[in-house]
This record gives sequence, structure tokens and C-alpha cells, in this order.
Amino acid sequence: MLVSNTVDNTRTRPSLPVPTIVSTRFSHMSEIDELIYRWSGGDEIAAEAIYTQSRGAIYGLAYALLDNSADAEEVTQDVLA
Repeated sequence: MLVSNTVDNTRTRPSLPVPTIVSTRFSHMSEIDELIYRWSGGDEIAAEAIYTQSRGAIYGLAYALLDNSADAEEVTQDVLA
């Protein structure tokens, strides 16, 4: 009996979802929860990601409350320090 080494390309595979940054180990956590968990373990890249993701929202809230860009920037830096 001869076995063919060719691949049957007539069948299509179902498309799989694109993996996200959240690993299966943390699948019950949101992305920010995972970053906080990693940061608490000393992961500086996670700390930078938290800063990058939250800086705009913190500044926006501070500016809305203070109506002063310099004060809002100072508060943002204090919160993220």
C-alpha cells in the first residue's frame, strides 16, 4: 500500500480568534488587573503599560475638576508616582 505525502488543501479550517495580550493564566482578569498583578511582582514593563494606558484618563479628570492644565499635570504625576 502506498501512502501519499501530499496535503489535502481542499478542506478549510475554521478561523481562530486572534490572541490578546492577556494570557490564559490570567483569563479571569481584565488586562489592567493582569498588569497590576505583574507590576506588583516587579515587572517594570507592566508599570509602563499602566502609566501609558491611564495617564490620559487621569489627566482628563484632573483637568475637568481643576480647570488648570499645570495643576492637572501635577496631579497626574502625583497619582502615577
